[in-house]
Amino acid sequence: MKIVLQPNLVDFQGVVLVPVFEISEDRFEFEKILIPASIFSGKKDSVYIQNDGISKITFVFLGLGKTTDYQSVKTIFRRASFKQKEIIKDQLAVIIPEGFDDNLVEAAASGLKLGT
Repeated sequence: MKIVLQPNLVDFQGVVLVPVFEISEDRFEFEKILIPASIFSGKKDSVYIQNDGISKITFVFLGLGKTTDYQSVKTIFRRASFKQKEIIKDQLAVIIPEGFDDNLVEAAASGLKLGT
């Protein structure tokens, strides 16, 4: 697996993994995508897939729960890469959420590698 820093999603085509901490608002918004909390609220191990259609990007939102640790992040990313391997076959970008330290970034990368 080759890792490349992608500063933005301009001209990107592929799958974008978006880890989300649990929200208490009535909706979640990312890149002009509005998701009602009744559909996805970031609860641990929850997954929501949204195909953009226009820009050929598929967003995979991964619920992290209220707080997380190394092993939980590794497991969440491993499960996601294993269960979604049909759509994660070409280009993959991972959004690193605010609050992720180097340790959690390593857990995410390790989980992705183990799930493929």
